[in-house]
Amino acid sequence: MQRIPFAIRIIAGIFLLLLFVLVIWSDLFGIFSGKDDPSTLVYLDQPGSQNESLVEYHQDGSKITLLSDFGTLLEYRPSPNGRWLALITQKDGMMQVHQYDVKNRKYSLAYDCGDAACSALSWAADSTGIYFSVAQGTPVTAHEILSVDIGSDEITSLTFKAGLQPAYFSQSADGHYQVVYDTVQKGYYVLENWQKELVLVLSQDPAPVLWLDNPQRVVMVATENRIQIPVSKIAEVDLSTLQIRYVQDKATANMDYNNLIEQPQDHSLVFGCRPVLRTMSRQICTANQTEFIVTSVTDAQNRNHAGLVFSTDGAWLAYQTYDMTSSDTKPQVWVMGWENKSSILVADDAAMPQWIP
Repeated sequence: MQRIPFAIRIIAGIFLLLLFVLVIWSDLFGIFSGKDDPSTLVYLDQPGSQNESLVEYHQDGSKITLLSDFGTLLEYRPSPNGRWLALITQKDGMMQVHQYDVKNRKYSLAYDCGDAACSALSWAADSTGIYFSVAQGTPVTAHEILSVDIGSDEITSLTFKAGLQPAYFSQSADGHYQVVYDTVQKGYYVLENWQKELVLVLSQDPAPVLWLDNPQRVVMVATENRIQIPVSKIAEVDLSTLQIRYVQDKATANMDYNNLIEQPQDHSLVFGCRPVLRTMSRQICTANQTEFIVTSVTDAQNRNHAGLVFSTDGAWLAYQTYDMTSSDTKPQVWVMGWENKSSILVADDAAMPQWIP
């Protein structure tokens, strides 16, 4: 039997190794090529610096600057159809709401907040309008929710019942139900057709809500203070029965939840979580929507995970994290393959990832 020359065996081994690396590379980085998912990853580069910019990330590690010289980016949200970004920025102490046309790369002012504080961005289900909260006065004496029409730039103040001070607004995909957070009652009002009050879910602070289907529900993080310790529960409102279910970890009631999102493939809930009395580390956790058995996806000590957001098909989870033991630490943006729970570092000194559909 003729032996294969040693040099050929070495070359063949190197070829197989390169092929294996190429397969792994394609599996991890296909997210950015658009082959596996049409989503585009964007994030805030060098947050808090004079060079702060919003960038688009590509498979080869390169990035394209979408926006810069806007001051400080406080928050931004892509529209459901991926055509627009809504942004709240602050420059020279003044806040502004902007809209960015992703297709035409056009950046324009939607609303000048003046001396007021703008926050709590959300989108109309059909991507035709931006909602946000405006807080007047220091300390705050009045709240209102404004809407900006994308086509005409017309500004509208949303009307609710007398005495209500709204600090957050969202509506279901079909536009039939709404949620508004009232700073007077300290809770979320669930409304039908804008006016009819269905239920009130008490919470010390507002946070973005999550709309679910089959059956149609709205889910939110409800916070309360227990002996000066903030504790949160996940409240679920069934919109057909109006029953409120408070779901929390079976192991301990003293949990702090945030950043509640839905996994698009298996429809599990995904969120940041930490036991209030045990550790300051905030992990990425998941739970199904029935038994609500909490499972930790990450186990990184002294790390804070936040900014959780799924790609359109749910295959990839982008998030930001930082080391909580150092005051000089800078945040990082990572992407996790949801099937195998493997993560790759996208960028140092980066934050606020989003996927543009």
